Amino acid sequence: MTMIATWAALITALLASAAAPAPQGGRLEYEGPPSPEAASAKADRLIEAAGAQGVFVNASTGPTTVVLHGRSGLRCYDATQITVFDSGSERGDGVACDFVNGDERTTLLVYYTPHRARRPPADDIGLHGLSGPFAVYEGPNSEHDPSRPRAWAKAPAHPAERRTAVRDGAAVFTRLSIGRAGEWTVLERTTGPLALAKAVDYHGDALMIGALLELAERQ
Repeated sequence: MTMIATWAALITALLASAAAPAPQGGRLEYEGPPSPEAASAKADRLIEAAGAQGVFVNASTGPTTVVLHGRSGLRCYDATQITVFDSGSERGDGVACDFVNGDERTTLLVYYTPHRARRPPADDIGLHGLSGPFAVYEGPNSEHDPSRPRAWAKAPAHPAERRTAVRDGAAVFTRLSIGRAGEWTVLERTTGPLALAKAVDYHGDALMIGALLELAERQ
């Protein structure tokens, strides 16, 4: 199994576990993954809704919805939204994928940076409805979890900043990470319930690492 296939499987498993419904009345009802036809149709809808024809292509081959950013090689698995930024240069050199699972949301923004001084195509990657004051997060995080896959250590450097903030009047956890693979820079922001901070951090890190490894393998 290639590195890309390995990370694709991990990301798909993480997203599926987060999307599974909670038990009701003592029973867990889960109908299973969508059909390949439904997954492919969703990918087509994502691309059409974003006006992303020619920038993203439908790369779904099974029950997981996959859209591929042709220029960078980024594959977005089960994304809920994709965005193409008008950066004033070549179309498709700045894109984002959003993933929403319940109260947890991750945005991955990928932009072409042949020169490191270049700014992202947007001022930030979305605050996800957050408001201040932001405070440094001091709780447990996945970076120091011995159960983290050892392969994660091979990913390009991607320092993360962890904070607490307020969303809809409730305290939440949010992380912002940045990394670089070849001539592409990846920004990631993940936000979720403060009580689940470690899991939110883990999911965000998995998506970030998967994106960096896929882009690095294309270089």
